[in-house]
Amino acid sequence: MLARIISDVELAAVRLGRTACWGVLAGFALVAGLAFLTAGVWSLIAAERGSAEASLFVGGGFVVLSALMLMVMRRIARRRRLAAMAARARNGADAATLAETFLVAMETGRAMRR
Repeated sequence: MLARIISDVELAAVRLGRTACWGVLAGFALVAGLAFLTAGVWSLIAAERGSAEASLFVGGGFVVLSALMLMVMRRIARRRRLAAMAARARNGADAATLAETFLVAMETGRAMRR
């Protein structure tokens, strides 16, 4: 039984390693693709309006994109925080119910001893 558990853990570790490796490769491919797309957009704008305006447009686009990402991250963090608070409130209510049940059972036990 222990050998099977160890085997399952080893298989899970191998799968995790493969997944991480493919994730890193996909990340590198994404960065390379974005670099070429950015260079292409910059070249198009530079040909039409000049290099200064192209740099401003591309840089502004990245600033807007990062601002949107930050807003999404804050919204996700807020939802997680609210979910954690709700879970704590539910657990607190359960603890109060458990404490009340314990006190009732304790009083019942005392009454049965009398």
